[in-house]
Amino acid sequence: MSAKIEKISALKYQFYITLYVPKIEKLINKKILKIQKNSTINGFRIGKVPIEIIKNKYYNQTKQKLIQKIVTKKFFNMISEKKIKLFSYDDMFYKHNVKNNYLNYYIKFEIQPKFDLKLNKLKKIQKITYKNNNNYYKNIIKKINCLNSKKKTYQTIIDFNSIVTIDYSIFLNNEKKECYTIQNFSFIFGNNILDYKIEKKLLGKKKNNEVTVNFLFSKIHPEKKLQNQYSKIKIFIKSIEKNTYMLDFLFYNKEEQSMFITLEQKQKITFIQKKIKKYTTLKIEKYLKYQILHNLLFSNPIAIPTKFIEHEYKNLIHNLYYLYHNKIKNLLSHYSNTLLKLEAVRNAKIKILFNKIIKLNKLEIDLEKTKQLLQHFKEKYIKDKKKIANNKNDKKIINYLNNVLLEKKIFDILYSVFNIQKTEKSITDIFQNTLLNNIK
Repeated sequence: MSAKIEKISALKYQFYITLYVPKIEKLINKKILKIQKNSTINGFRIGKVPIEIIKNKYYNQTKQKLIQKIVTKKFFNMISEKKIKLFSYDDMFYKHNVKNNYLNYYIKFEIQPKFDLKLNKLKKIQKITYKNNNNYYKNIIKKINCLNSKKKTYQTIIDFNSIVTIDYSIFLNNEKKECYTIQNFSFIFGNNILDYKIEKKLLGKKKNNEVTVNFLFSKIHPEKKLQNQYSKIKIFIKSIEKNTYMLDFLFYNKEEQSMFITLEQKQKITFIQKKIKKYTTLKIEKYLKYQILHNLLFSNPIAIPTKFIEHEYKNLIHNLYYLYHNKIKNLLSHYSNTLLKLEAVRNAKIKILFNKIIKLNKLEIDLEKTKQLLQHFKEKYIKDKKKIANNKNDKKIINYLNNVLLEKKIFDILYSVFNIQKTEKSITDIFQNTLLNNIK
């Protein structure tokens, strides 16, 4: 009996083994004799069944089990001897024997990707520069600062990889009073412009008002450069009846989200401002995370086991079936198979990198804290009582919360690497906006 391992690609290997037929036959005969001693077939007494009858009934089955046992035992022994970190393996396959007295078998398997995590090569933001030559924004800043004599600062969304300086001026009664240069940049949305737009619309006479917010967003491709695009959120503020308003968000001209609000007239402006800022902040956070993940992926080019990619692909399909109510036509109209496979590759790479960060930093989750959060959600979300009161969902919710807490710790590390100030987002918000919509 001889065995060897051959490399096929970066992570794929093949285990070969050759078995000598006479030796296998001897082992099979021993098994057959053992079966004969304990068998009663066709009225024969125990141990008196003719050997030919036993062979006709049990030979092929015994041979298959014996070879399976020999091959798998040798396979795992060799994996252990060579200290190979196995990720997955296929079933045993028979290869046509070259010589009559030999049987050849092989097993294809994949190993875990081995790499050193590189965070020191990620681009850090040290100095951000932005020259505000856009007359539209200059006029907006000017109008905002004419409202009162307080100093108003202005920041805008900057490409994460750019190195620029933000120059801005303070106006009072249409006169430029002071000039500033910002060197310590923090990733914050231009709230002054948003405030001015919202107030102008809400204080107007029209019942249906529209606010447009411009910002950058990113699309991550696992193998290409990051795609930064300039996009808009259109927010429609509609008065339904007295003290009742509806906010319609149109994002990328595809994603829509509606929100009904009931409030007093005095609260109207500030409350709607907070809602819009919270929504846009979440989108901007997503842009920032995509920038970080992109650099993380391209600083750590790694091969991914195909079984892992297949698993992620199945998860995506499973989630989309629920999203589109099992209507495959609706699903295929929104997502092509190629895009889904690319997303599966991206998700698989990110998970492997995250696992590496978890191991290197020895990140752990406080299970007691997770249980307390679970109880808190059960008591708080009365409307969704049927969903989360079901004990069958407890495990799913706990796993989800553990993943959220771990991801938060991972991004805390990544944010610290980049020296980025971030907007805090509570787990309660994540739970309410994401998990409750996905519990089936």
